Amino acid sequence: MQKGGLALIFLSVTLGIMFLNFASAQVSLGDFFNSIGADNISLLIIFGLSGLLAKWALSRSMGPGSSMPGILAMLIAFGITAAAHFTGIAYTFDLNSLFYDLGVSETMLFYIVPLLFLGLIIFFTRKFNFGAVLAIVGIGLFLTGWLTDFFYEYTTVMVIGIIMFLFGLWLWRRHSKKKDMALSGYSDYPYSKKPGFFRKGAGWAGSKAWGGAKATGRGIKKGVGWTTGKDIWKQKAEERKAYEEELERQRNYAKMSEARRLAREKAYREQQEKQDKERKKQEFREQQKTQQGAVKTYEQNWVESADKARKIQEQRKLEKQRREQEEKDNAKIRADINAKQKEEDDARKREKRQAEIRKKIVEDNAKEVKRVKKIAAERIRKQEMERQAEEKRTLIREIESKRQAEIEKLAKEKAKKEEAERRKREGDIYEDIQ
Repeated sequence: MQKGGLALIFLSVTLGIMFLNFASAQVSLGDFFNSIGADNISLLIIFGLSGLLAKWALSRSMGPGSSMPGILAMLIAFGITAAAHFTGIAYTFDLNSLFYDLGVSETMLFYIVPLLFLGLIIFFTRKFNFGAVLAIVGIGLFLTGWLTDFFYEYTTVMVIGIIMFLFGLWLWRRHSKKKDMALSGYSDYPYSKKPGFFRKGAGWAGSKAWGGAKATGRGIKKGVGWTTGKDIWKQKAEERKAYEEELERQRNYAKMSEARRLAREKAYREQQEKQDKERKKQEFREQQKTQQGAVKTYEQNWVESADKARKIQEQRKLEKQRREQEEKDNAKIRADINAKQKEEDDARKREKRQAEIRKKIVEDNAKEVKRVKKIAAERIRKQEMERQAEEKRTLIREIESKRQAEIEKLAKEKAKKEEAERRKREGDIYEDIQ
């Protein structure tokens, strides 16, 4: 932004030198305002105010990060200015005695106007970018050469203004496109490479300005749909991201449950193997005792073996029941999670539908209010135009009546003079005869 401001200041100084070359030898601030005229100043004020208001409204409706609001605001301001010129509304303001009534002298204006112009340049440079300000300066040069006699070679100034306007539009669109690509995550922008030394010439500027103007035309056609699709895409991406996070959480929970179940089964197998080894050792020791001492009989050994086998079967049966119960609990937990997720999805969908309905109601109300305001403003404008037209007709009739009265008065005076001259000539003739 600082580089753009320095470049714009350098451009302003260069244009000031060009103004001195194009203007006549007698240049003063009074001659400048007289060459522009009050009507053209009114048109410039209408163009600036309508452009600022349209840019503000379109930026709030379309959102930041797009070149469409600026382009549409410039076109709307140009259309409003042209309508004010053709309808004659801009010529109803009396600006001839404005500075005189405010007590501002020509010497003070000589210092105020350059500072005001410099402040506007800095404001627009920080608010928009260098391309936008260059386009505005180009429009200013074109309108000044077209509507005033300030420049001697006005055709050359108009051509320079058109070239600056097209080049500024190209720079503006290039900056906006680069910003949009950066916001969308793409860094390999094809126009990000700086031109070489020879590409900075007039041919490169003309070709790139023409290409930028054509691309701007295509951008006007695709801008609104692109911004709406971009918002929908962002909303869908956020919803998809939330759904994937919830799905990943459920997967992690399932993995943790499976890992705990496998760990329990592994611990149980190890414990079972340890018990089997101890049992075999115990059986081997008991067999040795039986063989050595022959204390117990064969029936007692069989009963003990049967009891041990029954205990082992009961233990295995209990373990199997425990595993089945754990599986049932895990299935119930998963069913509860799925039911809760379904309820959350249904609640989210209901909220989304309600938000859409509320948004549609607000938009319909806003459209209806805008339509009513537009009809009322149109009615007031028509009444004002009719009133002005009636005042003009009344003024014309008064002027015509005064002019007719003056003509009759002059005719009477002329008749009196002729009568006096005729009587004087008759008296002279009578004296000559005597």
